[in-house]
Amino acid sequence: MKNRAQYIDVEIDKLTNSIENAIMGLIREPLDVDFVVDPRPLTEKEKKMISDFIKTDKEKKKSKKTTKKSTFAKQPA
Repeated sequence: MKNRAQYIDVEIDKLTNSIENAIMGLIREPLDVDFVVDPRPLTEKEKKMISDFIKTDKEKKKSKKTTKKSTFAKQPA
């Protein structure tokens, strides 16, 4: 009976993992590969590019919020 319960637990774990992979699109890292990153300071050009991207992204988000608010404004009766 214990072996049957363990088998069922393993099968449930397999199903759960496959559902999570299908929904979340998980990518498993290869076991025999090491990723090494050599950090370096950003150049002024790279800093400006990142800063501009963040600024533009914030403006887009801000404009989306104001658009949503205006669609829910009270209609005149």
